[in-house]
Amino acid sequence: MLAISGLLTWSCNNTGNQPHTTLAGDSSSANTLPVDAVPVSRKTPAYPESCNFQAYLDRPTSTNLPRQIFRREDWDGNDIQALHFIDSLTTLDTAARAFYFRLVTNIPSNRGLDYREAFYMNATEYLTGHPAAFLAFFDRKACFSDADMRIWADMVAAEYGIQDENDIKPALARLFKDLRQKCSRCTDEQKASLERFITMVNESV
Repeated sequence: MLAISGLLTWSCNNTGNQPHTTLAGDSSSANTLPVDAVPVSRKTPAYPESCNFQAYLDRPTSTNLPRQIFRREDWDGNDIQALHFIDSLTTLDTAARAFYFRLVTNIPSNRGLDYREAFYMNATEYLTGHPAAFLAFFDRKACFSDADMRIWADMVAAEYGIQDENDIKPALARLFKDLRQKCSRCTDEQKASLERFITMVNESV
């Protein structure tokens, strides 16, 4: 096990006392997961000002990694700092969470991504621990699309394929039941997003 013990300089110490997720595996398992379903685009979409992404791109930082990931440029898939962006999804700076969600969603498109298994595991842990927050991002349709949701569905399906290779359907059924229970107080729109997400996961299996 490789424990994440710190945050990126980019995070500006905004993650507070949130617990960090844990990494499993090493670079030798980096490319054991399927990536063919992950769309690859070298063009940065034109997001509206309401997404507020530019404010975070303009922040001074000692690393160019966030900008490279956001713009879907080539970046070093061996840079383990990219994994820390999952921690930043629970930063105390709530306004910044959407920006980090954008980065995390873009990361799997790097076909040279090392620690892919660990990244998928941590993304799945975030989803299961914060389903309402996850679904709320997709209320902002100009910022996050169904194509973005499918990237997460592919990650979850791949992660469950590793955890429960011979028993994946029952395992996913338990996951979906848990997500629906945790989202019992979600808005109707978020519940509809959850059902779309569940459909996407099933399609990815």
